[in-house]
This record gives sequence, structure tokens and C-alpha cells, in this order.
Amino acid sequence: MYIVVLLSLLIGLVTISSADSSTQTDWSGGPNTPGPVTSWEDLFESHIQTGWGNLPGSLLLSFAPASHIVSTSLPGSYFVFSADMDGDGDQDILSQSTQVNDIVWYENDGFGGTWTEHIVENNYNDPRCAYPVDLDGDGDTDIVAGLVTSGVIDRIEWWENLDGSGTNWANYEIDDWVHFPWYVCAADMDGDNDQDVVSCGYGPDGRIEWWENVLPSTTWLKHTISYSSPRSTELFPVDLDFDGDMDVLSSCWDQPDVVFWENTDGIGTSWTGNTIWYDIDQAYSICAADVDLDMDLDVLVAAGNSTHGWIVWFENVDGSCYNWDDHVIDGDYLGAYGICAEDLTGDGYVDVVGCSGGGSGLHSLDMWESVDGSGFTWIRHELDQGPWTRDVDLADIDGDDTLDVVGCAPAGTSIKWYKLCYKPSGNLTSSVLDLIGYPEWDQITWTSTEPAGTDVYFQVKASNNPDNMGAWSGYIYDPMSLVGIMDSTYRFIQYRVFLETSERFVTPVLEEISFLWNNMGIEEVEESGIVLRPVVPNPLTGLVTISFAAPEFMQVTLNVYDLSGRLISSVGDEYPEGVHSTELSGLSPGTYFIRMISGDFTAMQRFVVIE
Repeated sequence: MYIVVLLSLLIGLVTISSADSSTQTDWSGGPNTPGPVTSWEDLFESHIQTGWGNLPGSLLLSFAPASHIVSTSLPGSYFVFSADMDGDGDQDILSQSTQVNDIVWYENDGFGGTWTEHIVENNYNDPRCAYPVDLDGDGDTDIVAGLVTSGVIDRIEWWENLDGSGTNWANYEIDDWVHFPWYVCAADMDGDNDQDVVSCGYGPDGRIEWWENVLPSTTWLKHTISYSSPRSTELFPVDLDFDGDMDVLSSCWDQPDVVFWENTDGIGTSWTGNTIWYDIDQAYSICAADVDLDMDLDVLVAAGNSTHGWIVWFENVDGSCYNWDDHVIDGDYLGAYGICAEDLTGDGYVDVVGCSGGGSGLHSLDMWESVDGSGFTWIRHELDQGPWTRDVDLADIDGDDTLDVVGCAPAGTSIKWYKLCYKPSGNLTSSVLDLIGYPEWDQITWTSTEPAGTDVYFQVKASNNPDNMGAWSGYIYDPMSLVGIMDSTYRFIQYRVFLETSERFVTPVLEEISFLWNNMGIEEVEESGIVLRPVVPNPLTGLVTISFAAPEFMQVTLNVYDLSGRLISSVGDEYPEGVHSTELSGLSPGTYFIRMISGDFTAMQRFVVIE
């Protein structure tokens, strides 16, 4: 009877304190922190194929572009374009070299696996930009290019694809009085249903001009859009205001940096410049797309040098093309040079591809995936690092009805293409977490987004030795109780999360993982200053060290009971102010309680003895 009453007393004294938990909501601090740690914060031990820094506050699968080499022999490749150069229905690649002075196109085998080089012109006066276009309206792809001959007075020429095969070419001059034609492209500028030529000049007196297509006449009519666009770098012809005629967007290294040139008379002879971005130097590349899905066109820009860089989009606030709000996609993208925007993942949202060539060390080719189509949440995916990447284009290179990325670099491997997808699976292992105590386990729970074809699940383990955490548990597919899975006599825990997808452009996303437990023990009276310290280590073998702190000279009694309520040991004495300890040995394996008594103060701790 005594034993039963005493056991009831012990159970009454062992009250459950407030629930405790550990949660991880961010992994962007990176790997290589095995622990033990007292808080996971944003760090972890290791990972395989997970995007831990792509979307801060979330964990997802790595984006895994497969890169394919097109050419390693075209140094000085500043621009790259995809087009069907030989009329066989697949996308070939056109580029040029400012070092070996070639204009070259690469014939696609239809799957992007084998490329055959065809030289249109060689040793030909520093071609800056070669652009594919059906200039003569015969249904095949011709080429127009800007050529730097003296750096003062240069030329624009075009090459006729004589038989449509891309192997026989005739060269014609468009204009021999152009200053440094940095970028050349084509569009129907006057609404007469043929392709005209547009160019911008890179220099302090740079101009933006277009040449009216009057073929078969050999005399092209030149029209000036802007007499002063200093150091112009790129153009993007587009009907930005949806009025049925072709406008032009321009980017410049000098102010004004980004301008919308409105075709005010619809035939390209009268233009009004509307500045979109004025107060930042070195805008380099430009395009347009409906980023926020509000049915008007927004403007995207890559700008920067070796000390700063941006990928930014300008919201066409009311669709008028006169009111713009800037939104930074990436504000730490040094030397941003190229930009393209399309729906690359098939979800209806506009994604962005950009390349970087500034700063020190490796340069970058990246994609920013739109999460929700708002233009405010992006996942950054690294596609490649290596030599300076100068320009990008988008095309279905391998014929699978999805867009691929094409990039060129002035140095190293000149031209590559990239097939985009997420890794099918990946995992991340957390740091070892020190709970500082011994938990009565409640549950594991998490928050995740798991689209169709994806899954998120876990394994857990616990130990008293952070250097030997033992075996992983079975797989945990749903939030559940940890009772029977995690041992309450262990103070160190660790988790491993698995992410899987069967879809090429879909990833599961983990937002949060939590462990919940309760701590057993009497809540100590903080103002008394009396503390019964936990037994360490716990569980233990052999000698038990019981310690406590006394704020003043006082009488203290320490009683040790086993689970049946049997008194195993009792020590009582008067102790001065300070920390004191006593040792107990010879205990059999099992669970024990220490009860500390001093006047009206009582406290309880639990410990476990193992073999």
C-alpha cells in the first residue's frame, strides 16, 4: 500500500511542462553544418540534388539543365539566334565571331545531338551581329549583319539564301555609312508586310535607324528613329502599345538607358521617345513580355557592369506605355548582359533567362522561374557557370515541343544549348539537433506543396552520441506521432527529407518541418534561485552525478526512486550557497526519479540507466 501511495505521489509531482518544438523554415544558409546545434536556423548537413537557396524560405528539387556543346571554335561570339536555316523544319543556330571574323550557322540533326558547321563568310571585317530573317520574301532564311570596318564608318549587308539550303549565298550591301552597328535585327516597320532592317550604333553619337525594304531594288531607304542614343546595345521591335504598328525598345549604356520609341504615324517616319528607365548606367539587353498576366506588355532589362547588375522588369501600369513601375528580379547579378522571356515550364507564366559576364571568377547563365505569374516571386535556377556568357536565345532545339536555351560566349566553349528540367529526386539531411533535455515525443509535422506527380517524405533518428546517430527510421509519408519511432531517452535528433517528381517541370516544395514534444518535470520556482540540474549524460551507464544549486545556506534532501516508487537512495544535509553534487553507483538498468526537497521547495528530474 505504501508503494502504491508513493508512486501516486511521484506521478502527481511529475507534471508536464508547456509543449516544446523545433522548426526549420529556411535552408538558404547552405550545407556543411553537421552539428550538434541548438537551433537549425537556415543551415543543414548535406544535400543531394535539392534547391536549398533558389527560393529562400523553401526547399525544392534542383533544376537540372542538360548542356550540349554546339561549337568550341567561334571565339568572340557576341550574339546568337536560332532559326531554320536550311528549311528542314528544325531549329539551327546562327552566330558570328569578332575574332576570326566569320559568320557561321550550325546545322541541327533534328535532335540537337550533332551539329554541322556552315561558313557564310570568313575573315570578314568584325561582324558584330548576324540576324536570321526572310528578307526577300521567298520563304527561306536569309541573313542581315552589321560589320565594323574602320570603327568610324561601317556597313550593313545582307546575304541571300539562294536555294534555301543555307549552303549557297549571295552578298549585298544595304548601307556603307553607318557608325559601329552593334546590333542588327528585322521587323515590318512600315506595315507593308515585308521585313525591314533595324540597327543601333554603339558610340557617343549612337543612332537608331531602320532601312525600308524595297527589294528587288538595290537601294534601301534609311529612316532615323533616334539621332542620339549613346552607346546603344540592343533593340527589340514590338507593337508595345497594341495599336497595330511596330514600335521599338532600346537599351543603352548611357542615359537614357531604356526607351520606348513609339511609331507615331504607323509607317516608321515619325517617332516619339518615351523614357522607361533613365537613372542607371549600362542597360545592355532588352525584351518585352506580359510578366504579370494583365494583358499588356511589360519590359525586361539586363543591366550592369563588374560592380553591379540587375535583372529587372518594368510594369506597364495602366497599359498606356507611359507609366512604369520597376521590379527587381535579381539585384545582385554582376555584369548582366543578355535577357529573354517566355513560358519555359508550360505553366502559363513568363519565365526569364539571363546571362552574366561581369565581376571576378566564374560567370553565369541563369533562369528565373515565375512562381505564380505575379512577377514578384521567382525561383532562380543556375543553368551553367564558366566563361563569359554574352547572349541567350530560346528555341525548341530537340523537337520535343518545349523551349530550350541557347547561349554564346566570347571565350571558351563558344555556343551551347540547354534542355531544361527538374531532377527527378533529391534529399537533404539536417544538422544534428541537441534538445538539451529528454523529450516525451508528440509528433512530426510539416507544411509542403505537392503538385500531382510529386511527393515529400521523411526519415528520423535519435541518439545520445551526436557522432553516431544510428540507423534511420522507416519512411514517414504523413505527419504523425513519433511515439514508438523516436526514443525519449535520447537528446540528439536528426531528420532527412526526400523530394520526388515524375514531371519534368514540376517540383514539390517544403516550406516547414517541425518536431513537437513535451518535457517531463516540475517547473522550478525561478525567484527562489534553487535549481535541480538534469542528469548528464542521460541515458547513462555506471556512475550517476546529481547536482543542484543553492542560493544560500539551506537544508537539502535528495531522494532517488525507481518506477515502482521504491526509495533507492536518500541524501540529506545542510549546504552553503553554491553548486553541489553527489554521486550514486550500482543502479540496475531502468528509469529513476530524483526528488529534491528544501523547505517548501520541491523539484523532480528523470534519468535512465542502460547497460
